[in-house]
Amino acid sequence: MKLWKVLTTVLPIAIAVAGCVNKSMSQPVTDSTGGILQGKVTRGPLSPMFQPGQGAPTGGEVVDAQIDIANASGKLASSPKTDANGRFSVNLAPGAYTVTMPSLQGALFSHDLPATVTIVAGQTQRLDIHLDTGIR
Repeated sequence: MKLWKVLTTVLPIAIAVAGCVNKSMSQPVTDSTGGILQGKVTRGPLSPMFQPGQGAPTGGEVVDAQIDIANASGKLASSPKTDANGRFSVNLAPGAYTVTMPSLQGALFSHDLPATVTIVAGQTQRLDIHLDTGIR
C-alpha cells in the first residue's frame, strides 16, 4: 500500500517535470540545425598573353571581397568576406537565399551572380564565383 502511494504521488510529478524540459534545455544547440554556404571568388583572365603549353591564365583569388546573402524576403542575412585565398564560408538557417556582390572588384561582370542557393540543415552548399575582367 505504501508503494502505491509513493508511485501515485511521485510519478505524476516526475512526468510533469519531464514535460517542462524542452529540447533546447536537454540537448546542446549544434550547427546541424543550419547549413553551410561556402565557395571561392576568383577574377580573370589577368593577361591576354600566355606561354604555349601552359594554357590561358585564369586569374587569381579575390581577397577581402564582400558577399551579400539575402533571405527570401530580401533582408540581408549575412555579408561574409573572402579570406587570403579567396574563400568564404558562412552558417545559415535552412531556406532559399540570393547571393550578390556589392562590388565586382574591378571586373566587368560575372555569369555566376546573382545566384539562388538553397540551404539544407546539416549540409554544405558550394557556390564558386568567377569575376570576368573582360581581358582577351
